[in-house]
Amino acid sequence: MNPAASKHKLRSLMARPGLIRTLAPHDVFTAMIMEQAGLECLFLGGFGVSASMLGVPDLNLITVSEMADAIRRLTSRLSIPVIADGDTGHGDAHNIRRTVELFESAGAAGILIEDQVMPKRCGHFASKKVTSSEEFVRRIRTAVESRCDPDFLVFARTDALASHGVEEAIRRVNLAADVGAEAGFVEAPRTLEELATIPRRLKVPSLANMLTGGTTPIVSTSRLEELGYKFAVAPVESLMVTAGAIQSLCKAWLNEGRVDHLAAQAMPFANLKQALNVEHWLGTDPTSESGADDNRQ
Repeated sequence: MNPAASKHKLRSLMARPGLIRTLAPHDVFTAMIMEQAGLECLFLGGFGVSASMLGVPDLNLITVSEMADAIRRLTSRLSIPVIADGDTGHGDAHNIRRTVELFESAGAAGILIEDQVMPKRCGHFASKKVTSSEEFVRRIRTAVESRCDPDFLVFARTDALASHGVEEAIRRVNLAADVGAEAGFVEAPRTLEELATIPRRLKVPSLANMLTGGTTPIVSTSRLEELGYKFAVAPVESLMVTAGAIQSLCKAWLNEGRVDHLAAQAMPFANLKQALNVEHWLGTDPTSESGADDNRQ
């Protein structure tokens, strides 16, 4: 999708009443399947990219250029907006400026910037540390001022709840909103009460992160909408589902010597080809039989 069109589409989704239900793909193929299934927006998180690209955990091991390349691969094959995880901005103000420029030029419609210290870690890992609220505000202000297109959405993410409590986390996001953040994300609320409090108290639309097995209680998207959230994401579930399916595949192949019974329960080969738009690629391949026939004419 054209970058400007992607940002405009995200803005249109935000202006529309109701919750925006998103998922976080870990590679281009899963992103394509998600779009084909009907999702209107996707998040690209550091957890999925770290796992799929390098086979490592989400501990700030992905570089900014690697993340930008992952964004570019997704946006080149999608027609829905992608919001990308910018972590801490990958350094000081100069690095934040470069991160925003790289993500925006790669086709992202928005970015998340957070208040963890480097090296950061997954928001549902223990022993997270956050910077001062003043530094967090500086990061957000820099990100807002660095975007080329004012439609590029800046999410203010705080991990302060775990160490400083929900009141401080809400205060930080609202301070970030005062300097231009247009969406907020308080990571890892621990109770249903905290989950309900956050969207009521934020000055900007809020994101709920529904990580299965994480710190936050899992509730339905309909309940999140009732609570006032604008975005809901399941951040690593594509990895979890894929890992479970591959484990079953390996077990069947090694123990039973065949996997056709598993494949029969999955996406049929014909649908897989359709998902990858095989006919389009064959039709535009100059070495294909149809192309050869056209040349002979």
